[in-house]
Amino acid sequence: AAFILTSDIYYANNLVKLIACEQSWARGFILESVGIICPLLSFKNQYLEEAIETTINRNFGYWEESIIFYLTTKGSVEDKINWFEHQYGMDDQGHHKKFLDELKTAGRLCKSGFFVRSFNKVKSYLIFKIISQPVFAEFQGKLFSEPEPEFEFNELIEMEKKHPLNDYFIDLSFLNNDK
Repeated sequence: AAFILTSDIYYANNLVKLIACEQSWARGFILESVGIICPLLSFKNQYLEEAIETTINRNFGYWEESIIFYLTTKGSVEDKINWFEHQYGMDDQGHHKKFLDELKTAGRLCKSGFFVRSFNKVKSYLIFKIISQPVFAEFQGKLFSEPEPEFEFNELIEMEKKHPLNDYFIDLSFLNNDK
């Protein structure tokens, strides 16, 4: 929330570092949280890359979701393909190759409901809070105020639809492109 409210990358970096935490019970919650800010994060974020690679190399829980999340951040297709191929080559024991092969051959879409559930929880919570406590709408400044709201309702719906993790089928078609 602090990153969304302030746009200060410091808060995002503190959160993404926790992806590789040793507490497996917390990792799912952390990934749900970073999933919300996914379109705002750079693929080249050093802290994010280190956390994802640590999660993969140590076979921490949610390593599959970590890869999907990382591949949907802001960045060039070429950088993502190079990183993906590097990870594929690093897997000497073959622990991850099956999943990586599935991602690459899945065609256009990869099926994962992990992030959709968290989006639905957040949306339900916000809707409930606004409906049950209309006073919250009054404190949201330009977001809900007239005559010039910061966002029109239709714009918010379009922003939601464009979020790369807000669907059961995540577009990773770029992995099938030849260099």
